[in-house]
Amino acid sequence: MDFFDYDRNSTYLDPHLGYTEYDMPDLVNGLDTIRMNWSDFERSRSGSLQEFQAAVAIDLSKHIKTGFAFRYLTGETDDMLILNKIGDFDLIDQNEFAFSYDTLDLSISGSSDFSGLKTELGLQLQYDAFGFGLNVVLPYTVKRDFSYAERTTNPQNDMTNEIKGLEMFRVPLGYALGINLRPAEKFVFSLDYDLKRFSKAEWEIANNDTTHRNWVDQQILRLGIQYAPFQVLSLRAGYRAIPQVFVPDGAPYRDKGPEARAWTVGFGLNLGQLGLLDVAGEYRILKYYDQYFSNTNYCKEVTKNLLIGYHYFF
Repeated sequence: MDFFDYDRNSTYLDPHLGYTEYDMPDLVNGLDTIRMNWSDFERSRSGSLQEFQAAVAIDLSKHIKTGFAFRYLTGETDDMLILNKIGDFDLIDQNEFAFSYDTLDLSISGSSDFSGLKTELGLQLQYDAFGFGLNVVLPYTVKRDFSYAERTTNPQNDMTNEIKGLEMFRVPLGYALGINLRPAEKFVFSLDYDLKRFSKAEWEIANNDTTHRNWVDQQILRLGIQYAPFQVLSLRAGYRAIPQVFVPDGAPYRDKGPEARAWTVGFGLNLGQLGLLDVAGEYRILKYYDQYFSNTNYCKEVTKNLLIGYHYFF
């Protein structure tokens, strides 16, 4: 998976006076003052992650199957963070303020190495008109080993510092279960539920981060239907509701992230001795508000995916 992640905020305020969850200071009285730093912020991460998968399955009986699988994650990214100070606001009683320009440039750049191993256990019961499946994801850990060069520049000096560290993300046990129904020979209906308990995950962060937010649980619901008008052709359609693991600022519910919705259509071809060909197209949309007291942002993300699979049996 190749990716490029970028964001910028030209009104980066520290402390932030518009939102209580970012260490907003108390109001001042009389001649007391609060100094608020105004900076230009820019951040990016680019690179690629690779996932290697392997599995083995066993038929315990005609109707009962079990299996074991593992997924190994590895990859490297190039990271960059820039924080250029513009000036200071000194806030005084009765909404008075004084502004002065200031210069302090901070840049951090380097690389991160990611790794993780996930293991899964599966059980499947399959009959002519009914099927049930259970997949258990055992606890696993994702690690990030990073090495950065930090450069601080102001009118008086220019200083460079090396930053190295190891961060870990420990995810507890999760599971997915599903059923499929075949009310007629040519029709199959499926429903499954996938729970990832990220709210119980443990974070080990190398540097003190007062704005770090834990993730919330992800409960994914999937619906599908298949119609096979001919022995060689299967027509398919599906729907997924995918909650995100983050909670936007200002959201009324703090235990659930915004929900993406995905629609899929596709077909399968039985090529006989040449194998099976599966093709599907997916349209996914995510919309949510990311809101501060001083500003409202409407976020929208649209993803279009094409999936092609080929199975050959020896």
